[in-house]
Amino acid sequence: MRPLKAVATALRSIASGDFSARAKATHSSFSEAEALIVDFNAMAARLERAEEELKYSNSATAHELRTPSTVLLGSLQGLSEGVVEPSSELYELLICQVKDLTGMVEDLRTFDLANAGTLEIDLEEVDLTMEAEVVISSMEQKLASAGITIEREFGRGVVLADPRRMRQVLLALLDNACRYAPGSTVVVQTFTAENRAGMRCLDTGPGMPLDAQARAFDRFWRGGDSRARTCGGSGLGLSIVRAIARLHHGDATIIDSDSEGGLALEVWVPLVQHPFEDGDGANLGAAFRSGSGVASRAEASLVTAVADFSRCDRSLLY
Repeated sequence: MRPLKAVATALRSIASGDFSARAKATHSSFSEAEALIVDFNAMAARLERAEEELKYSNSATAHELRTPSTVLLGSLQGLSEGVVEPSSELYELLICQVKDLTGMVEDLRTFDLANAGTLEIDLEEVDLTMEAEVVISSMEQKLASAGITIEREFGRGVVLADPRRMRQVLLALLDNACRYAPGSTVVVQTFTAENRAGMRCLDTGPGMPLDAQARAFDRFWRGGDSRARTCGGSGLGLSIVRAIARLHHGDATIIDSDSEGGLALEVWVPLVQHPFEDGDGANLGAAFRSGSGVASRAEASLVTAVADFSRCDRSLLY
């Protein structure tokens, strides 16, 4: 009874907003209860990290939106008061700031939907080589302006995925190369390896230090002079890439590059997609009823706590 009461008490604390709550195991715990406590504490730790990330994200979002908003406000006030002379260059700057704001809002929306598992994806058989060619062709002018030379190393890459999202992924990778590796050679690869298929983007630019690579997919993260704000962008590109990949049960990672320097990014999805599972704990009661020696009052307490927990903000779990 004690192990289940410990989990129920911790669940209620988390439901009330105390994400640091943990269940404590006792020497008298039977094996199933010990496993439950371990799994519960792992979930609680993940939830606590998610809550900390959310707090950081809110602060970072406000900071990122403040800069273009300040530029817009100052310029418009100057124009209205006659302090600033209107010019085509100024209007172009204002339009650029509005585009940055619009792009950032859309990137935030895409990232949040993907992390919450509510971003719509339409799975169909996709030839990644064909999608890569479409993206490269659509970016020819931008790639040329950045002085980037594209090399294609296409292999077989047929997978069940959302073609629009796969194009969005490669678009973000090439846009990242344009911003942070101008004048470099970028190799775009499509591949199939074992039970997965994907795309790689390898550039010969300045690369990224090893200590920075661990944070490369964090939202709003920019590290060092080579990835400063002056390069533009929302700071969400790679985080969106990873979110989309994971929505397809795949991932996005930085891999070792054969060439010296540069950055090598890989995005992959499994060849076989599996349906999402609902982890809301609705069947916990039935699972515990199948165990022997579990007191009904402890079980009822746990199920009630699960119900309380299910009403808290579940979006933090993603």
